[in-house]
Amino acid sequence: MDDRATNPEKAPAIAASARTLRLFVLAACAAPFLLLGALAWFDWERLEQETRLRGARTATALAEQALRVFDANAAGLARIQERARGLAADDLQRAQEFTAFLRSITTEVRQIENVGVIAPDGRLAAFSALSPAAGISLADRDFFRAHVGPPVGLFVSEVMRVGREEEPKFMISRSRSGADGSFAGV
Repeated sequence: MDDRATNPEKAPAIAASARTLRLFVLAACAAPFLLLGALAWFDWERLEQETRLRGARTATALAEQALRVFDANAAGLARIQERARGLAADDLQRAQEFTAFLRSITTEVRQIENVGVIAPDGRLAAFSALSPAAGISLADRDFFRAHVGPPVGLFVSEVMRVGREEEPKFMISRSRSGADGSFAGV
């Protein structure tokens, strides 16, 4: 039989005990969820911090690699410019040893896939992958147009998709000057 029915004075104490028991059951059910939530939050913050650190390290490594590639390209362009100094575009197109020299640069500097020399009118005068260069017009390309005006130094083109595989590539170019300082191509 119910104690509240036999002893009305104990009813408030029993009700209070029942409320306390319900609170303990609720706390026992909620505590693991709260604990797991707190642990998940702290773990998420730790993972986010670790991911940011890894991202910064990767960005630094990529920047260093990009600098090495640009340095290698700049050195290759300087060698080409030195070798082509004083030679007219028509002379370059006919010179087999110059094409062989261009090929040797692509062999020596693995970051350089192909190199070429462009005449002042935009025609391809010499190219490492094609001999003779066939006078293909590159006058509409940004890596040529950038040098037609005032000197810009080393120019990096927009990324473009080239070849059968349509791999993303970019061109690095530098203008050539004639003996009188006039534009002699790229």
